[in-house]
Formats: sequence, C-alpha cells, structure tokens
Amino acid sequence: MPLAVELDRSSPVPLYHQLAQAIEAAIRNGECAPGERFENELAMGRRLTLSRPTVRRAVQEVVDKGLLIRKRGVGTLVAPNPQHQRAERRQSRLIGTMFGMVSGNIQFNMQVLDGLYAAATSRGYELVLSAITESRDEVRAVEALQAFHPDAAIMLDPPTPSPALAGKLPMVTIGWSVDDEAVDVVRTDDLVGMKQAVSHLAERGHRHIVHVDGGEGEVSRARRAAYVAAMTEAGHQAEIRLISGGETQMDGYFAARALLDDPVLPTAVIAFNDELAVSVVESLVHAGYRVPHDVSVIGWDNSALSKLPHTRLTTVAQDTKAISELAIDRAIARIEGASAGPREIVLRPELMIRATTGAARD
Repeated sequence: MPLAVELDRSSPVPLYHQLAQAIEAAIRNGECAPGERFENELAMGRRLTLSRPTVRRAVQEVVDKGLLIRKRGVGTLVAPNPQHQRAERRQSRLIGTMFGMVSGNIQFNMQVLDGLYAAATSRGYELVLSAITESRDEVRAVEALQAFHPDAAIMLDPPTPSPALAGKLPMVTIGWSVDDEAVDVVRTDDLVGMKQAVSHLAERGHRHIVHVDGGEGEVSRARRAAYVAAMTEAGHQAEIRLISGGETQMDGYFAARALLDDPVLPTAVIAFNDELAVSVVESLVHAGYRVPHDVSVIGWDNSALSKLPHTRLTTVAQDTKAISELAIDRAIARIEGASAGPREIVLRPELMIRATTGAARD
C-alpha cells in the first residue's frame, strides 16, 4: 500500500528530508512490515509530485540508517528487523554555521565567515550556512541546518546563553561565553581590549570616558562589565558613564544625540563596535565638534569600515583569521573525538591607534 505522506512545502526543511522522516516513522511504527517491498521511486514521485532525485535522496537517507535495503533485480525492501537495525552514521563532512544578518556586526561576521570557509576547505570540510534575519529566527535557522545533517555547528550570531543545538551535536560559539560543557567557545578577551582602550585614553589625559554599549546581548554585557572594571582599575570609577546604544549606525546616531544633549560633553567615547563609533564621529562632526580635538572615539572589531581613508578609526582589533581557524579545529576535534584542550579559548586583542584619538581637551 502506498505510504501516506504529508509534505509542508512552505517549511525551510527540504522536501527530501521531510519525506525521509515520514518513511522512517512508518517503518519504526510498523506501518511498513519487515521484508516488505518498498514503493517504486518513480511511482512515489508521481504520486507526491516530487522529482525522482528528491525521492531518491530521501530513500537513500533511510537506507543509510539501515532501515531500507536496496537489492539488485528486486528493488528496495524494508530491513528484516528495522527496530534494531543500526548503521554507523556516516560523516557528512559538513559544518553548519549560523550567522546574523540583523545586527550591526555584519562586516565582522563576513570576515569570520570568509576565514571559516578557508579553514574548513583546507581541512576537507565544507560549510553549510543558515542566516538569522528579521523574519527568520534561530529555530528556523536550526531546522534548516539539521536537514543537512552537519557533523558539527558553529554559531556566530546572535549571542545567546543557551544555543538551541547545544548537546545535540558538537558546537562552537564565536565571540561570547556559554555556560554549557557541551559547547566550545572561541572569543576575544573583552577585558583586555577594554583595558587597552581605557589606558590609551588615560595616558593622553582623558578621565571623562563614556562607553556606548551594544544593547542587551551577551557580548554587550561582557564589554559593559569590562569597561566598568577598566575604569575602576584606572582610578576613574567616579567618571564611569554608560550610554545605551545597540549595534547599528542608527543606534550610534541616537547614542550621540544623548551625548550632545548632556550639558557636560565627555572627552572620549569607547563604542561597542565600529558601526556605532563611526556614527558617533559623524554626529559629533555635524554638531560642530572636532574629532579627536574635542572628543576622542574608539571603536571595536577593526572592520573594513574603520580602515577607510576618511574614517581612520582607532579600534580594538580581533584576529578573525585565528578565530576562524580555532573554531573549525575545535569543531573537527569534537567530531573526531580527539583531545581539544580547554573548552574555552580566549584570544588577546590589539588596539589599532589611528586618527580618532588624541590628547584630552583642556
């Protein structure tokens, strides 16, 4: 009897995988009897309005699990004892990668993705990407990745304390700490980076140093705490001042308005990322102030935006090449069951001093 299958053609899960799941369920619940001849792929394709390659891929997925058996001259049969038949899962040589297209860190994300591609390819793996956008959340991104059966996952964005794939397959997060032994972490030391920024400004006479934060995300919280610690260590705890920001240039504009509306203008600003910093610089200049003569500004990430000739932004640089290579190596080590060392790798950042910082105004 033909197998009853309901397909959701609007779902991000590929049709072949939906079909494979339906076939597997029918076999495991006894709807398809052991030893029974399975429906012909052409007939199934016509009945379900699917191409033969789609049906073949679905059937092969179930064959790989040992639930179906192909026999030359006979066809495809349900395995004799499918409830207990087990086949070793074959590696896909794919590493799933989730990244954000919503935040203002797109330039940084693209740099890391390029590094991930290069590192994965050199080690015999390939990336499968799944973006998180305004209309596509982490759940949908995860569903799409799982359909490809990756051997591991790397999460670049958005920073979350509890990634959905944690514990389900080897996983690495880039950029923030996760308190879960099943998740490896590769990140830059935010405290060291913030100390470098504060020290650089303090050495040039700055005390009134403001931090424009990145909102309520995990990375923003870490950098906010690092700013407070760095200012306290420098002896400027009385001048600690936080401005609510975000991650985009528009967020930077609104943060700059808050600065300009205050009767006491700070002598320096450390922004959550380069996007915010550039917007703060532009807003200050449009308001008639000079950067760095009136206000010094430091960004974060050393993105392409910070290096533009008309920008030349002082910024805290993250080594995206090292981050990418370490993340791929951690994922592969987990896939292969090799010793991977400490669960969390923390890299030292470097302050890139350019044109937007100088001596504090009198």
